[in-house]
Amino acid sequence: MIVGCAGPKQDGLVYFNDFESVKGWAPIYLSRWPVHSGRLSNKLDSNHAYGLSFWLPFSQVSPKKLKAVKISAWVYLTVRCDAFLAMEIKTPDNKSLVWNGVNVDEQVKEVGKWQQVTAMFSLRNKDFNVPDNFINIYTWDKGKKDVYIDDLSIEFIEEQ
Repeated sequence: MIVGCAGPKQDGLVYFNDFESVKGWAPIYLSRWPVHSGRLSNKLDSNHAYGLSFWLPFSQVSPKKLKAVKISAWVYLTVRCDAFLAMEIKTPDNKSLVWNGVNVDEQVKEVGKWQQVTAMFSLRNKDFNVPDNFINIYTWDKGKKDVYIDDLSIEFIEEQ
């Protein structure tokens, strides 16, 4: 018998996670309601402040220099919150070089409805885009309110 294990989907420089394939693989809190697509979403709350984390060295993202990363996610708020789409770059010895975050509350116009949130971060600093450095992308619920994340997409944009 052959058993397949699905992980986050990748298409070139685009990574996508609909949270259907991480059940049992990652220490994240999944919810069956509400969902933007499929049957599961990633729930952040007072006990689960961080969502699923994307963590990869630049050498495994692309052999070329990257100029930016675009993050998009569908977000469902139950109340106004203090949650972020975040990007951090670290050295191999875990020293943080930069942290950037976009507050989702600033883009979500209506509570109780799925809305797409996007963030674009520059990677042009010569100290960031080094093969051994790691890029970490995640959601963070600083306000510890109920926030749901689904259909997370990460797109790396190469220098031309």
